[in-house]
Amino acid sequence: MACDITEKFTKAASVLVTGELVKDEYFTLFEAVGALEIMDSKMDSGYLAPGETLDHNYDVMKKLLPEEVIGIMDQLLCYEVAWHMGHPLSQTLFTSIYLDHLLWPVPKSLEDARFDGNKASPKKTEENVAGGIVTIVLRAYCLALIKACACIRERVASEFYYEEEDFSTQLYNRKLLSNVKVEEIIVVLDDAIRWLKHDAESIDEPLRAALLNRLSFRRHILEYLSLDLVLAQSRSTKSLASTLDRIDLIQKSLHLGKPVEDAFSGKIQRRLASTVPPRPIIKIELQDAISYLKRFCQDATDLQEILDSDSAFTLYNLLWTLQSRKPQPSVYIRSLAQSIILLNGRILDKLPAEEFCNNSMKDLVLPFSPLIDPKNKEVEAPSNPKFHIAKQMETFLQGMTQPFIDSYRTICLNRCRVRRTLCHNIVDWDRLQAEVRYIYSDSLWRTY
Repeated sequence: MACDITEKFTKAASVLVTGELVKDEYFTLFEAVGALEIMDSKMDSGYLAPGETLDHNYDVMKKLLPEEVIGIMDQLLCYEVAWHMGHPLSQTLFTSIYLDHLLWPVPKSLEDARFDGNKASPKKTEENVAGGIVTIVLRAYCLALIKACACIRERVASEFYYEEEDFSTQLYNRKLLSNVKVEEIIVVLDDAIRWLKHDAESIDEPLRAALLNRLSFRRHILEYLSLDLVLAQSRSTKSLASTLDRIDLIQKSLHLGKPVEDAFSGKIQRRLASTVPPRPIIKIELQDAISYLKRFCQDATDLQEILDSDSAFTLYNLLWTLQSRKPQPSVYIRSLAQSIILLNGRILDKLPAEEFCNNSMKDLVLPFSPLIDPKNKEVEAPSNPKFHIAKQMETFLQGMTQPFIDSYRTICLNRCRVRRTLCHNIVDWDRLQAEVRYIYSDSLWRTY
């Protein structure tokens, strides 16, 4: 039961001397810091300024002009690139009110992922064209964007990376349409493209072309991201080339977009991470986002060249050449490179890891050495020196393989981590060096 303690509190406080500290044994440092944060706009995520509402008042179902839809698409593109650069979703894409309506409550199917929860199929009338731009075109764009983010997150999370340093995978209890297949999203995109071509003739041609180019861009980039390893193995660059073409067309129509700042709100952070101080929305320039996407596609295209490596030395040089680019390739490209290095349990999907290491030693230091003669494995007589050599080399290769492969994967880290990781790996290589000396001297004694 609540009671008014104002009078008792005032009476007790009146006997205190100015500056006297009252410390309760249960009032810990955590509570003390929390008390300081309360009602501080920079620290208290629940703080409301005078006249400010708790939640946004934006209506996602209101009709928008084509220019405004283009503007929202371009803003989403900037936030997507900011997320690629390592900023959390709570400061980038998840500030979008449209995306928030699609992802929360968590949709159980593609049909549930709608701005208002109702199926929208506007007829071909002037009155419904403006509504269709939102419920059909913008929805399709947002769904494809979400699924593309899911593909990128899955690729990065499956490889070696540093959370919040390279990339942020935190979803804040949201799901990026994990139960929806890419093919279903492609169908939604195709329906939106078809609707723009045949049922939206009232939209000016330059604006309609700009919308179509943005939907086509989403379609091509999603196709690539969902099949990145398959396309890399087949050396197919069609999707990436088409994506680059659409990026050029988007760049030419950037001036047509009209930003809608109200469609993004930092207040959504209160529902994403209430215990974290409010953080500003990350904004980057449109031209910077376009430049990033062009580099992204070019890096993804050039990355396929490492599959043509015919030796460990060639692979080493190709990886360093790719990583030496300024700016450094994105974390997705670097993660994809790691996946290609060890593909289907084989190096570049060609050789077992131990054979790759064996060939590397043969090329670099032991071109005609009896230690790596493949015929040694055929000897079964324990009295034969080659039998012992084969056993020793097998044991050595088992211990060498992981550090050797990791040295290639280390190249794919961010530049600050490459040096630090290589320094840590010196311990493993030092141990291997001592082992090599023993094997080499023992094998020479047995051989000669």
